[in-house]
Order: sequence, then structure tokens, then C-alpha cells
Amino acid sequence: MHPENKKRLSSLGDLPVTELENGEKYLELVHTPD
Repeated sequence: MHPENKKRLSSLGDLPVTELENGEKYLELVHTPD
């Protein structure tokens, strides 16, 4: 997980926690080669 993505998600404080968790998992998939 890249730190900048975490900061970007954290700035979206109006989203539910589940939205943030799903966003993190999505970003991990995008940035992690299979």
C-alpha cells in the first residue's frame, strides 16, 4: 500500500468505514502485480 493512497482515502472522511476499507483493497489490487 502506497502512503499517498492512504492519505487520499483519509481525506474522504465523509465516506463510511466500509467504503474506505473497500477502497484500500481495490488500490492494493491495482498496485500489486499478480
